[in-house]
Amino acid sequence: MATHSDRFRAISVGAGISDFTLDYVTNDQPRKLREYLGTPWENPGTYARVSPVSALAQASTPTLIQHGRNDNRVALANALALFRGLKHQGVETQLVIYDNAGHGFGTPRDKLAAMEHNRRWFDAYLFGDGGRPDLSLVGPRNQEANQPRPRSRPGMRRDGTGG
Repeated sequence: MATHSDRFRAISVGAGISDFTLDYVTNDQPRKLREYLGTPWENPGTYARVSPVSALAQASTPTLIQHGRNDNRVALANALALFRGLKHQGVETQLVIYDNAGHGFGTPRDKLAAMEHNRRWFDAYLFGDGGRPDLSLVGPRNQEANQPRPRSRPGMRRDGTGG
Protein backbone atom coordinates (compact mmCIF):
# COMPACT_ATOMS: atom_id res chain seq x y z
CA MET A 1 0.00 0.00 0.00
CA ALA A 2 2.76 2.45 0.88
CA THR A 3 4.16 2.35 -2.63
CA HIS A 4 1.19 1.33 -4.80
CA SER A 5 -1.51 3.88 -3.99
CA ASP A 6 -2.07 7.53 -3.18
CA ARG A 7 -5.59 6.76 -1.93
CA PHE A 8 -4.69 7.16 1.74
CA ARG A 9 -3.60 10.23 3.71
CA ALA A 10 -1.32 8.18 6.00
CA ILE A 11 -0.08 4.61 6.38
CA SER A 12 1.38 2.58 9.24
CA VAL A 13 3.49 -0.48 8.43
CA GLY A 14 4.14 -2.95 11.24
CA ALA A 15 6.78 -5.63 10.65
CA GLY A 16 6.03 -5.44 6.94
CA ILE A 17 7.77 -7.16 4.06
CA SER A 18 9.18 -4.57 1.67
CA ASP A 19 11.39 -6.86 -0.44
CA PHE A 20 10.20 -10.43 -0.93
CA THR A 21 13.60 -11.66 -2.17
CA LEU A 22 15.21 -10.32 1.00
CA ASP A 23 12.41 -11.89 3.02
CA TYR A 24 12.90 -15.27 1.35
CA VAL A 25 16.59 -15.41 2.30
CA THR A 26 16.19 -14.05 5.85
CA ASN A 27 12.79 -15.43 6.93
CA ASP A 28 12.59 -18.21 9.50
CA GLN A 29 9.89 -19.91 7.38
CA PRO A 30 10.84 -19.59 3.68
CA ARG A 31 8.69 -22.63 2.87
CA LYS A 32 5.57 -20.46 2.90
CA LEU A 33 6.94 -18.05 0.31
CA ARG A 34 8.17 -20.96 -1.81
CA GLU A 35 4.63 -22.44 -1.79
CA TYR A 36 3.09 -19.18 -3.03
CA LEU A 37 5.78 -17.63 -5.23
CA GLY A 38 8.35 -20.32 -5.94
CA THR A 39 11.91 -19.20 -5.27
CA PRO A 40 13.42 -15.80 -6.13
CA TRP A 41 15.85 -17.37 -8.61
CA GLU A 42 13.05 -19.32 -10.34
CA ASN A 43 10.62 -16.38 -10.46
CA PRO A 44 12.57 -13.11 -10.12
CA GLY A 45 9.88 -11.14 -11.97
CA THR A 46 7.17 -12.29 -9.57
CA TYR A 47 9.28 -11.40 -6.55
CA ALA A 48 10.00 -7.94 -7.98
CA ARG A 49 6.35 -7.35 -8.90
CA VAL A 50 5.04 -8.08 -5.39
CA SER A 51 7.83 -6.24 -3.53
CA PRO A 52 6.87 -2.72 -2.40
CA VAL A 53 10.46 -1.49 -2.88
CA SER A 54 10.03 -2.11 -6.62
CA ALA A 55 7.38 0.63 -6.76
CA LEU A 56 9.07 3.26 -4.60
CA ALA A 57 9.14 5.76 -7.48
CA GLN A 58 5.33 6.08 -7.16
CA ALA A 59 5.28 6.41 -3.35
CA SER A 60 3.82 9.59 -1.85
CA THR A 61 1.82 8.67 1.27
CA PRO A 62 3.29 9.60 4.69
CA THR A 63 4.40 6.28 6.19
CA LEU A 64 5.11 5.24 9.78
CA ILE A 65 7.27 2.11 9.91
CA GLN A 66 7.36 0.06 13.14
CA HIS A 67 9.56 -3.00 13.54
CA GLY A 68 10.99 -5.24 16.25
CA ARG A 69 14.77 -5.40 16.37
CA ASN A 70 14.62 -9.17 17.11
CA ASP A 71 12.13 -10.11 14.40
CA ASN A 72 13.09 -13.49 12.91
CA ARG A 73 9.98 -13.74 10.75
CA VAL A 74 10.42 -10.48 8.82
CA ALA A 75 13.99 -9.19 9.11
CA LEU A 76 14.58 -5.62 10.25
CA ALA A 77 16.35 -5.07 6.92
CA ASN A 78 12.88 -4.90 5.30
CA ALA A 79 11.99 -1.87 7.44
CA LEU A 80 15.35 -0.23 6.79
CA ALA A 81 15.02 -0.73 3.02
CA LEU A 82 11.53 0.77 2.94
CA PHE A 83 12.57 3.66 5.19
CA ARG A 84 15.61 4.55 3.11
CA GLY A 85 13.70 4.24 -0.15
CA LEU A 86 10.84 6.44 1.02
CA LYS A 87 13.27 9.05 2.39
CA HIS A 88 15.15 9.03 -0.92
CA GLN A 89 11.87 9.65 -2.75
CA GLY A 90 11.07 12.58 -0.44
CA VAL A 91 8.13 10.83 1.22
CA GLU A 92 7.43 11.83 4.85
CA THR A 93 8.36 8.76 6.88
CA GLN A 94 9.49 7.77 10.34
CA LEU A 95 10.92 4.49 11.56
CA VAL A 96 10.48 3.24 15.11
CA ILE A 97 12.52 0.21 16.15
CA TYR A 98 11.34 -1.65 19.25
CA ASP A 99 14.53 -3.00 20.83
CA ASN A 100 12.93 -5.84 22.83
CA ALA A 101 10.33 -6.92 20.29
CA GLY A 102 10.33 -9.74 17.78
CA HIS A 103 7.65 -10.17 15.13
CA GLY A 104 5.01 -9.23 17.69
CA PHE A 105 5.18 -6.84 20.57
CA GLY A 106 5.94 -8.98 23.59
CA THR A 107 5.77 -6.48 26.43
CA PRO A 108 2.79 -4.38 27.41
CA ARG A 109 5.10 -1.35 27.37
CA ASP A 110 6.00 -1.91 23.68
CA LYS A 111 2.35 -2.56 22.79
CA LEU A 112 1.33 0.68 24.47
CA ALA A 113 4.16 2.58 22.77
CA ALA A 114 3.16 1.22 19.35
CA MET A 115 -0.46 2.25 19.90
CA GLU A 116 0.63 5.71 20.96
CA HIS A 117 2.94 6.07 17.96
CA ASN A 118 0.05 5.12 15.66
CA ARG A 119 -2.33 7.50 17.42
CA ARG A 120 0.06 10.41 17.04
CA TRP A 121 0.84 9.55 13.42
CA PHE A 122 -2.79 9.34 12.35
CA ASP A 123 -3.84 12.30 14.48
CA ALA A 124 -1.31 14.44 12.62
CA TYR A 125 -2.23 13.27 9.11
CA LEU A 126 -5.95 12.59 9.42
CA PHE A 127 -7.15 15.11 11.97
CA GLY A 128 -4.31 17.61 12.36
CA ASP A 129 -2.51 19.98 10.08
CA GLY A 130 -0.37 17.24 8.50
CA GLY A 131 2.69 18.45 10.38
CA ARG A 132 5.35 16.02 11.50
CA PRO A 133 4.09 14.11 14.58
CA ASP A 134 6.31 13.96 17.65
CA LEU A 135 7.03 10.27 18.20
CA SER A 136 10.10 10.81 20.36
CA LEU A 137 8.25 11.06 23.66
CA VAL A 138 7.16 7.46 24.02
CA GLY A 139 8.89 4.12 24.34
CA PRO A 140 11.45 2.82 21.90
CA ARG A 141 14.04 4.57 19.81
CA ASN A 142 12.76 6.55 16.86
CA GLN A 143 15.15 6.49 13.91
CA GLU A 144 14.40 10.12 13.10
CA ALA A 145 14.51 11.52 16.60
CA ASN A 146 18.01 10.21 17.40
CA GLN A 147 17.25 10.63 21.07
CA PRO A 148 18.32 8.18 23.78
CA ARG A 149 15.78 5.70 25.06
CA PRO A 150 14.06 6.94 28.24
CA ARG A 151 15.62 5.56 31.39
CA SER A 152 13.68 3.12 33.52
CA ARG A 153 12.61 4.11 37.01
CA PRO A 154 14.74 2.70 39.86
CA GLY A 155 13.72 -0.86 40.59
CA MET A 156 12.32 -1.38 37.08
CA ARG A 157 13.84 -3.41 34.28
CA ARG A 158 13.94 -2.04 30.75
CA ASP A 159 10.90 -4.15 29.89
CA GLY A 160 8.86 -2.35 32.56
CA THR A 161 8.60 -5.23 35.00
CA GLY A 162 9.72 -5.00 38.61
CA GLY A 163 12.89 -6.58 39.80
